[in-house]
Amino acid sequence: MKKVCCGIVILLLALAGAAAHAVDPQKSDDVIAKVGDQTITLSQIDTIINSSSFVGMDIPQVGTPERERARLVTLDKMISANLLYLDAKKAKMDNEPGFQAEADRFAKGILAGLYRSKALVGEIEVSEAEVQDFIKKNFKDDVEITDDLKLAAEAMIRKDRHKVRTSDMRQRLRTGTTVTVKQEKLAPEDDAGRKDDQVIATIGRQPVTWGEAKDVLTTADAAKTLAERLDLLDHFLDEQLMTQKAMQLGLNKDEVFLERMAEFKKARLVNMRRGQLIAGLEPDQQTLQAFYEANKQRIIHPESREIQMVVLKTEKEAKKVLARIKAGKLTIHEAAAQYSIDPNVKKTLGVIGWVAKGTGFPALDKLAFSAEKDVIAGPVHTEAGWHLVMVHDIRDALYVNFQESNTQELTKRMYFHDKLNNYVSNLRLESFPVEVYGEVLKEKTGVKQPEAAPTAPNAEKG
Repeated sequence: MKKVCCGIVILLLALAGAAAHAVDPQKSDDVIAKVGDQTITLSQIDTIINSSSFVGMDIPQVGTPERERARLVTLDKMISANLLYLDAKKAKMDNEPGFQAEADRFAKGILAGLYRSKALVGEIEVSEAEVQDFIKKNFKDDVEITDDLKLAAEAMIRKDRHKVRTSDMRQRLRTGTTVTVKQEKLAPEDDAGRKDDQVIATIGRQPVTWGEAKDVLTTADAAKTLAERLDLLDHFLDEQLMTQKAMQLGLNKDEVFLERMAEFKKARLVNMRRGQLIAGLEPDQQTLQAFYEANKQRIIHPESREIQMVVLKTEKEAKKVLARIKAGKLTIHEAAAQYSIDPNVKKTLGVIGWVAKGTGFPALDKLAFSAEKDVIAGPVHTEAGWHLVMVHDIRDALYVNFQESNTQELTKRMYFHDKLNNYVSNLRLESFPVEVYGEVLKEKTGVKQPEAAPTAPNAEKG
């Protein structure tokens, strides 16, 4: 499976609703771990895995060893996310004005969307008779009325009705409410001197200030003219009014609203805490270079070569085949198919693939990494036989010079990764209890509780 950046994973785990609501382990046989007062269920893990293609990860099939490994890796990441969340709460980051302002903006957006869908647009019902009538009016009499055709007809009816319901949405939304806009207070050229408490509009008796709306009205591509700004402000005022009416309907107690708010707050706190920790971990150049020297084996990508090989029993036979290849009487593919003693040769035709320098038999490694591209080389002897080698492609070594900016950037990422892992491991040991229900894990997944403690530092490359 492809590797996923640790930071992205932590963010998406939180967004996926990792323990958005506490679950009593005694009342749910789906709970496989608990971190402080936060619970982790198998269904949450599977939801994350099934969405993993969004973060560049293959989705392993149910029942395979790869699936069970993915579950354990995801459990590890969820434990880390929950530890950072609890740490952020302990640091009272949820009381910070910036976080509360972000949460308030997010809540207003969700409430406005709920009001729009539930009250202004509502459920669009389509009857069987209406579907039949639509087909009769829009298709030839001899068309076969299949289930797919019915579904397509129903979708088109819904789309048309949605257009009708949204066309006069602003008029219906503002009925009974006086909305006024102070155009003279909105000229773009006056932005620099405009104070945040300047009233630019009213909704009923409620004033709307420049400070509340300026982020919307002064984005990079927004409000180049007064007319464009007025249009943006109208949309902003609609959202404010929908938020008010949503609150009046009690949509702030709607299950969808509560779940999405919990997910947002958790994701935001995890990333705020992570960002805060990273900011405090910034290494100086000497520290970073020392880390590079101590971790070269994890950072450096050695030269690698894509090779094809023929393995013969004797040196005499190897030289004979070599001579025929050089004379153009055999291709290396033919030589592998006809003469190689490699047991996998029928499937591979001697194609080994990409090999990193220093990972094979010393003599063979020396030959492969000194040979010219597309030129047959050898023979060389190992305990497996006499080898002829052809190099098809070459990848140069990477991150071998610390002075290069890309090497320093990778080193710094790995430095932060290790420091954060150590910090989270200490949270588990010293601050918040972590329980993994081994019997439930084994029963549900078929794998034993991992012996290594989750959140332990692990190697990361690239």
